[in-house]
Amino acid sequence: MEIVRVLSMAVESAGRARGIKPSDEIHLSALRWETYSALQNLLDALSMLASTLGLRKPSSYAELGIILREGGILDEGDAELVGRVARSRNLLAHAYRRMSGEELMEMVEALLPGVEDMAGRLMGEVERRGIDPEGEFEGLKSLRELFESEGILLAYLYGSRARGDADEDSDYDIALLYGRPIGVMEEVEMAVRIADRLKIPADRVDLLILNKAGVDLAMRVIREGKPIYVADEDFRHRYETHITIEYLDLNDLMDIYLSRAMKKS
Repeated sequence: MEIVRVLSMAVESAGRARGIKPSDEIHLSALRWETYSALQNLLDALSMLASTLGLRKPSSYAELGIILREGGILDEGDAELVGRVARSRNLLAHAYRRMSGEELMEMVEALLPGVEDMAGRLMGEVERRGIDPEGEFEGLKSLRELFESEGILLAYLYGSRARGDADEDSDYDIALLYGRPIGVMEEVEMAVRIADRLKIPADRVDLLILNKAGVDLAMRVIREGKPIYVADEDFRHRYETHITIEYLDLNDLMDIYLSRAMKKS
């Protein structure tokens, strides 16, 4: 029940965000992450729902509400909320460090009760209609024993198969985070072993080792990917928070660098 799972994650993050008081920098960072996660997970679930129902592809996150309203899933008020969620998500991503605790709390109070309500209603609607695809992720359960035996902490499916728009011949894009150093030949061997369990040719498994990946690529996996193996849920939360903060800090530094470079020219 993948759509339901992502909706549940949105509700959980929203609940955690509403319980945080940004009294210091640590709590402020936690509030930023949980708010972002709640908004992003709702948008991801809506995107998966639109794709599963065969509705037209959105040109942006903000258009998801309109498309699902046209499909009879959301009403006018829901569609407007999705637009606000999408715009707020973009603001949070691009003005991450510049948002104060007061501004974040304003966003939390204005949006997250609606996010929780919409996600709860959609979970019921998805289950009632029986429209949540399981096949892709059910097939990957055979990998969990392998990941556990190899000391892997996290595994994500990302790319077209995670988005739900893959065709029969699409590759399996899988990202792994190891709890130990890993050599290049071990990477090759792992791809072969994954392919063997999925009963597909080895060249259809594109493996990304997160221990060696840059922050931009790791952030893409977190944003677009779906966890298929989690050794410890608390660790996953800490890892994703760390990568997100590092990514947004890097973007802030780039903005400062570009601003200074433009002033000099």
